[in-house]
Amino acid sequence: MHTYNEANTHELILAHQHRVQLYEQAKRNADSGFLHNEYDRKRYLDELFSHRVIAQLSEVKAELASHGYGSELEIKTEQLEHNNMVVDVIYEVVFTFNGTPVNDPPISSDDSQMVFFTQSGSTYLACRYKTALVSSQIQALYFDDEGYSHFLAQVGSKTLWHEHTHSHSELSSLISDFIALNFIQKRANLSRI
Repeated sequence: MHTYNEANTHELILAHQHRVQLYEQAKRNADSGFLHNEYDRKRYLDELFSHRVIAQLSEVKAELASHGYGSELEIKTEQLEHNNMVVDVIYEVVFTFNGTPVNDPPISSDDSQMVFFTQSGSTYLACRYKTALVSSQIQALYFDDEGYSHFLAQVGSKTLWHEHTHSHSELSSLISDFIALNFIQKRANLSRI
């Protein structure tokens, strides 16, 4: 039988403190320089959706599937006109996962979702998740905890920086927390009071 280990709790505390520091640094870095017009803003957010959010959620979905867990990824787009061209840009991504193996009877598909979305006039993506028991507050995602500011200092491009970073710890933390919460709810058979 496993007994309580003080070191495990200490590691959780340190990991939490480190994640908070990364998030605060990301916000400071991301606030330091942003885009000018609505078209650039929406294209920038579309790139974040495509190269960060969808890329990472696709990896998570594949990993869950390899262990027999089902999840869904829904991408919502809108059309944007600029210089007589029409482009589709992503404005929302919904990741649905309820912690139930594929063979088990499905729980309501909207019981457990992470929704990544844009907010009017904002230069950040936002995320909110809900499970059968809890709903999170809206979390702004700055995507600068792994080097956007460093990239700007070295190269100067604001549109292709995502190609130079491969670790997305801010997003990873949020996804890990969401999946862990689903598994905790299943293991503990939690229910609303």
